[in-house]
Amino acid sequence: MTLSYMEEIYRFTNEEVRTEALNQQRSSFYMKFLQEGVFTILQFIGCFICLNIGLLFFNYKVKIKEVLKAVTLSFLVTVIVQIVVICWVKFSNLTFTVASLQSIEDKLYITDYINEQDVPSYLLMPLDTISVTHLVFILLLAYGIKTVIKKNYIKSLLFTAKTYGVGVVIWFAFAMVMEMNFN
Repeated sequence: MTLSYMEEIYRFTNEEVRTEALNQQRSSFYMKFLQEGVFTILQFIGCFICLNIGLLFFNYKVKIKEVLKAVTLSFLVTVIVQIVVICWVKFSNLTFTVASLQSIEDKLYITDYINEQDVPSYLLMPLDTISVTHLVFILLLAYGIKTVIKKNYIKSLLFTAKTYGVGVVIWFAFAMVMEMNFN
């Protein structure tokens, strides 16, 4: 090693390194926030479209405004969980980074509670996208659909599984094909 190489390594002050690290954390947080927002909006639109197609297919006469209200109220769970995760990181001893947010969110996924060696590899990706938040979302969505179609909760849960579930399965298939193409 030459002296100029050592000088190059230590040329930054602690304050410059700290400022750069904070700027990196801030930009990565904004990027994650943007990605989560876009993903939530796409999921909202997909859910709304799937439910409306299902309502048309099963010949229910409902107003689009009622379906929009049911989907919006169900999506509040997703937003509330994101806010709780951010507050958890902020008020705990964790560093406020995307990795710390992801570590808390990972505890909510189904794959955190199963042995991955016992599951076929083609089921790992779909199971890795299902979280406790998503299950609560589906239960609330079924309750919202119950008020829209005026049936009991079990029938509305089955309707939600048939319509929204088909959309989710199509999304999983699309995501798996895209992942195989880009890997």
